[in-house]
Amino acid sequence: DIEIIRIVSMQISVAVENLNMLKDIKDAYFNTLKALAYAVDNRDSYTSKHMEVSSQLSEAIARELRLEEDRIELVKYGAMLHDLGKIGIDDSVLRKTGPLTAAEYAMVKRHPLIGAKILEPIEWFKEVAYLIEHHHEHYDGTGYPHGLAGENIPLEARIITVVDAYHAMTSDRPYRKAGTMSAAIEELNRKKGSQFDPDVVVAMISVLGKNGK
Repeated sequence: DIEIIRIVSMQISVAVENLNMLKDIKDAYFNTLKALAYAVDNRDSYTSKHMEVSSQLSEAIARELRLEEDRIELVKYGAMLHDLGKIGIDDSVLRKTGPLTAAEYAMVKRHPLIGAKILEPIEWFKEVAYLIEHHHEHYDGTGYPHGLAGENIPLEARIITVVDAYHAMTSDRPYRKAGTMSAAIEELNRKKGSQFDPDVVVAMISVLGKNGK
C-alpha cells in the first residue's frame, strides 16, 4: 500500500511540475507579446496606458458579470493585447491630428485582423486572437471586420468594446482633448443596444461607480 501511494505521489508530482512548466511557457509567450504590444507605444503614446487600463477595467467588468475565472483570464489577455495589430498601421495614420480619409480609415480597420493574425500560430492564444478580431464589432451588427451582432459576438469581446470606447473618450488623442467621465457615460448609455451590449454598459457604469474613475 505504501509503495502504491509512493508511485501515485510521484505521478502527481510530475503532473504538477509539467503544469507549472506549461504555465511558465504560457507566461513567457504572453510577456513576449506584451513587449511587442508595448513597441506600439513608440509610435502611439496613448497605447501603453490604454493597454493597462483596458485590462484592469475589463477584468473588473468580467467579475461584475460573474464570469468564470478562465473567462476572466481570457478577457484580461484580450484587453491587454487588443491593439497589437496597430503595429501594422502606418505612423502617418496613427498620429494624424485631422480627420482620416476613407483610405486611411480602411487601413485602421485592418488592425483587429492583423492582431489576430499575429496571435493565431500560438495555440494558447487562439481564443484571445478571436476576441481581438471581434473587438470592433457592434451590438447591432454595424461594426467591423465581419458585421457580427448581439450574442454572435463573444461576450469577452463585447466587454473589450465598451472599455476600449470609454477609455478612448476619456483620454487625450492627437485629434482632440480628453472628455469627462460623465460625458463618456452619457455616450455609453446613448449607444446601448446599438454599438454596445446593454448589460456590459450597466456593468461598466457599476464598476466606475465603485472605483470612482
